[in-house]
Amino acid sequence: MLPEERRIKIISVLKENGKVEVEELSQKLKVSPMTIRRDLAYLEERGIVLRTHGGAVYSNILNYEIPYSNKEVINKAEKERIGKKAAEFVKEGQSIILDAGTTCLEVAKNLKYTKDITVITNDIKIAIELYTNSNIKVFCTGGLVQSNVGALIGNYAEEFIKSINVDYAFIGVSSIDEEYMVSTPTVEKSFLKKKMIQSANKSVLLADHSKFNKRSLAKICRISEIDILISDSLLDEKIIEDLKKLVPTLYLV
Repeated sequence: MLPEERRIKIISVLKENGKVEVEELSQKLKVSPMTIRRDLAYLEERGIVLRTHGGAVYSNILNYEIPYSNKEVINKAEKERIGKKAAEFVKEGQSIILDAGTTCLEVAKNLKYTKDITVITNDIKIAIELYTNSNIKVFCTGGLVQSNVGALIGNYAEEFIKSINVDYAFIGVSSIDEEYMVSTPTVEKSFLKKKMIQSANKSVLLADHSKFNKRSLAKICRISEIDILISDSLLDEKIIEDLKKLVPTLYLV
């Protein structure tokens, strides 16, 4: 098991139980207690856990980006359905922003053979997915490439997005808390996502059920500021009822 996979499992246990013990994790993950302590130290540095004597407790605020290779296998079926539904909005001749992330990559896969559209993205994997279609104009924002994530961030990306107008902005998301505030682990990404929303006639938030009841470091907007939300049918009924009152258009796939 790779270190990142192991750390994601540790986070999963923490989210479920609120706390963990080193010895328990050592047996569960079949690694030494020393390895678990190193993992907990790594997660504490990133604000995900607070270490205690013999273990750790979960920090409710996520300020750590999960690597792309791990995210792409999490809730893959739900992301595929969300991506397919999102792609249905895009018509010939339109321009769109595709935010970075695995769910937006699923949108790109469904647009791959669409004619006469313009795609602006801050994700190098999305650009690679689409560039072979000569009928699609693909623009990359420029900026710093986030290690292990493949997203482009920083001033260059923000200035590019500020300079355009598009029909739709498809926005990926890390967290939506109990008060329906949308957030992301890094401040740089929150600035960029805000500008994506402002540059679009319609903003479309893509969020599978696992993104709810979570909180990340940097706020983006309230969910009521989004025009369209696409999620999946595994959402809790209480959340669905709330969303029907908050979001102008809701799709569950």
